[in-house]
Amino acid sequence: MFKEMVIKRQQLTLKQYVYIASSRNYAKRNIVKVGTTNNPKVRINGYQTGRCEDDRFGYVYIMPRYKGKAMESFIFSFLEEFRYGDHRRELFHIHFDVLMRFMKVFEHFALDANKVFNDALSKYYDTYHDLEPASVDHLFIHSMDEHLEGHFGIITEGDGGGYIPPIKYDMEPHPHSLTTKQVNDALRPFGMALVGEYTGRFEQQQTFQCVSVLKHEFQTSWASLNARKELGCPHFRKFCILNDVPTYVYADRTYKHVKTYTNFSTLKQEEPHINHQLLKNIIREERWLTPHEGQIYSILCPNDERMLSSTKPLTPAEQAIIDALETDFELMNVQILPSTMNFIIAIHEEENKAYFDTSATQFSNLLNAVGCDRKVNKKTIPNCNKRYAGYRWITSLNNICSPYTMIDLQTLRS
Repeated sequence: MFKEMVIKRQQLTLKQYVYIASSRNYAKRNIVKVGTTNNPKVRINGYQTGRCEDDRFGYVYIMPRYKGKAMESFIFSFLEEFRYGDHRRELFHIHFDVLMRFMKVFEHFALDANKVFNDALSKYYDTYHDLEPASVDHLFIHSMDEHLEGHFGIITEGDGGGYIPPIKYDMEPHPHSLTTKQVNDALRPFGMALVGEYTGRFEQQQTFQCVSVLKHEFQTSWASLNARKELGCPHFRKFCILNDVPTYVYADRTYKHVKTYTNFSTLKQEEPHINHQLLKNIIREERWLTPHEGQIYSILCPNDERMLSSTKPLTPAEQAIIDALETDFELMNVQILPSTMNFIIAIHEEENKAYFDTSATQFSNLLNAVGCDRKVNKKTIPNCNKRYAGYRWITSLNNICSPYTMIDLQTLRS
């Protein structure tokens, strides 16, 4: 029955116009009139009443549009803060150059949209009766919070407004009659399992678990989980994984372990002043050694020397997190991390001190600044594990042993 519905076979045509008009005196005060019309030749005459000849209104911009009023309302919503007077709907107080930057964006959108819609409609009209109705089961949004954060970077407060997705039943018998084994058999391909016994009340909250090494537990109903089980554990996804795994904090440049947060909620509570969304983005975008507020936040636990190391063996949990983040750790470890963590270090063994910096240029003058009488030529500083000027030189903080006091030459600069 629905296949026989009548659709109007017509293209979207540009029969209306959005315009900007002004006069010489208005323009001097950065005042313009924005509106829409079916006939721009006639519309402008309505503005000339009572105006002298040398201060008549004229168009300074015209854009053809399929639905002029709709575009006018859209533009007005963006220009609301520039409205000139409380009762002058079409007058705006804004510099013309700034306004034109906005209008060019609207113009490109309008013309591109018109072309895309007409092309799509032409094909749609010709194939409509051959199209089978599409299934939207795989498109249902199952978690409003995850969807908004993952697609738009918007972090919502609360529980998502109580949104419950459509229920999907793809197993027999009816959900009331399922056994615990049947539930787990359905969840196993997607890395999840039921904790405890199935109650038979498919809309009741029960505890489920991710069967990965991370063993995330979460509360939901079988009806809700069954509808989105193809997505896997709600905690084991790129835009959620960081919420429920430890975050390790290291000092910038020295990479010494400072503290560990068991989950991201604890971090947010104890460090409310930092930008938490930016911190997550740094990790997701593979900028793992980018400091934030003077510290480095990482999913990598410290090595045996209690330091951040990119070359230590990954734990099963770390590998699971890296997989969820879709991070090419091997490539990052080869191309990014070593170059960032590569320091030149001068060890003064008698004083148990180790001076470090990223540049050999700093050593010739900054070591003298701390009272060292040993002359260092930046061109003579040798490669790793050689002695020169009374120091032992190496090139990785991860090779430093704990007895040495680490001194960052950056802190000695005046």
